[in-house]
Amino acid sequence: MAGIRSLAESLEGWGSRDDAQWLASYNARCIEKFGNGGGNFRRLYTGFLRWAREIDPALVPERAPDLAWRAADGWTALSENLRTASEDEVAAEIWRQAADTARKIVGIETELFETLADAGA
Repeated sequence: MAGIRSLAESLEGWGSRDDAQWLASYNARCIEKFGNGGGNFRRLYTGFLRWAREIDPALVPERAPDLAWRAADGWTALSENLRTASEDEVAAEIWRQAADTARKIVGIETELFETLADAGA
């Protein structure tokens, strides 16, 4: 969570860097294509959580799969924000949107993993 928080706090400043477009492009691809899998990874994790819940409902709280799906949507949205930022010189607004998206991801991921930890998963 600390890494995602750090990313969220730094994103707005990326737009003023000389390499902003490259940085946005590289990170958009890292999130969805060759990094942690972004939205796709969380969608796979959602399926796992649903399956695990069917086996042992006490192990996976009811809301955990939905939180994982929401996190997936957040990662995909962040990648899209960054892809847009990589295409042209863009207004600072896209960098604010990316930072806001990353902050939302922090909240969702924190809630997801606290929920799982509370269940003993």
